[in-house]
Formats: sequence, structure tokens, C-alpha cells
Amino acid sequence: LVYRPITRSDFFHLKILQDHLFPVKYNDSFYEKLLTNFTIISILPSKQIIGVVTARFKKKKQGWSFFSYKTLKHAYIMTFGVAEIFRRRKIGSFLLQKMLELLCKENFDTVSLHTQAINIGAVKFYERFGFQKKDHLIDYYLIEGKLYDAI
Repeated sequence: LVYRPITRSDFFHLKILQDHLFPVKYNDSFYEKLLTNFTIISILPSKQIIGVVTARFKKKKQGWSFFSYKTLKHAYIMTFGVAEIFRRRKIGSFLLQKMLELLCKENFDTVSLHTQAINIGAVKFYERFGFQKKDHLIDYYLIEGKLYDAI
């Protein structure tokens, strides 16, 4: 497997993967913005994209860091997923680890994400990487006409 940043030539195949992974359909401007955000994809030798993690600079906020109060650089993981037939092979773990290493290298102080509150497998997965539940957001996601909470 190859893990690398996204290029414009990946858009077509990335759209196919994301359409299968996520109930949200992203427009072309979303993909254009990925070129200036942080995106890592996992590709088979056949050039099929089988995994993706995307993050963006969200905001700077005030907070405590190493016993001093300062402005913190915060990243938000927007999308993360692996094609179903390639799950349980540590591809997702590797993708997320690579993203966290990249964000650390870029001097981000904090990283956050949201997932459906009912997705216990995802919650446990993120907890293994040190993520902690902070907020419970009621009716955060609207998927196929039904509302779901997020954490």
C-alpha cells in the first residue's frame, strides 16, 4: 500500500470512495479545498483509493499548554474511512496515525472530530488513539431524513 497526500488527479476515485463511505455528498469545492488542507489517502498498487483521512485548520483558541495559557492551533478531522472490504487490516489505524503525526509536525496543539454517538466501534477506535468524549451533540447529523446525535 502507498500512503500519500491527495492530488487533483485523485478526485474522481476519491469521490467514488467517499460516496460509498459517507451519507453526505460533497461538492467539487470540497475536493478543491482538500488540496490546501491535510489529506492522506491509501492506494493499492492498482491505483484504487481504499482509504482516506482529511483534516483542516479549524481555529485558534485560548487554552492551557504546558502550564501556560496561550493561543492553541486546532485541527478538525473532517472525513475518515476505509473501504469496507479492506477494514480490519490496520489500514485505518495507519491512516489516522499518519494524520496525527502530520498534524503534530505542523505544530497543531489539539485535534478533534465527530462521530455518530451510536457508532460504538468508532468511539472505541478513537479512544485507542487518545481521543476523549467532550460534547454530546443532539441531532447533529441528518442522514436519509433521520437525525442522529454526535460525540
